[in-house]
Amino acid sequence: VIVGDDQRPVPGGIRQLAVGLHRVGLIRAPQNACRQIDVMLLDRSGDFTAAMTSYDEALRLAPDHFSASANRAALLARLGWLAQARGAFEELARREPGSAVVHANLGAVHRDMGELQAAVTSLRRALKLNPDLAETRLTLAGALLDGGDPAGAQAEVDEVLSEHPDHAEAWTMAGRLAFDRDELAAAESALGRAIERSPRLANAHFMLGVVRMAAGDSAEARRCIERA
Repeated sequence: VIVGDDQRPVPGGIRQLAVGLHRVGLIRAPQNACRQIDVMLLDRSGDFTAAMTSYDEALRLAPDHFSASANRAALLARLGWLAQARGAFEELARREPGSAVVHANLGAVHRDMGELQAAVTSLRRALKLNPDLAETRLTLAGALLDGGDPAGAQAEVDEVLSEHPDHAEAWTMAGRLAFDRDELAAAESALGRAIERSPRLANAHFMLGVVRMAAGDSAEARRCIERA
């Protein structure tokens, strides 16, 4: 998650807009604002080493800068340095206990580390602060499923689909849950809806291949997995 100073996800293509607004006096940026914009673009382009170095420099200039700290922690998680990411997000949660973004990311890291109860706690805290975080609700569904609570996972998926009926990842999770219940027709239907909404969604194609294999159609299963 890339976040800005207001703790909201930052859209792409922001550098020219932010610099232009700053030049005409419509926004006042902190000393390292332009560096922060550059770092976010480095992060998104995949130049992780340069991004990490630049985050560290941004924090040297402004040690309490929220978005630099949060994005650095998110980059640690993306690089697989989960223990360091967990520690960074835990520190941010102490500093900003009302930040849904921080608790959501901390929960995702807990889940990746197999700390499922801690994941559920953090993710539910995030959703209490901001119930509209669909991806966080799906992460919670995954943590509940991993922890042996498929009914709880289904409830979270249903909540997402009630608010976002075109959410492809939610339909993919619905398909997986149906497959786990041996409801192959329902699983295929849900995964078909996911692919209709996001034709390049690899997880949906792969899961559909698993469903087709279970149904005995190995040729179509192979084609689905190849598409993934």
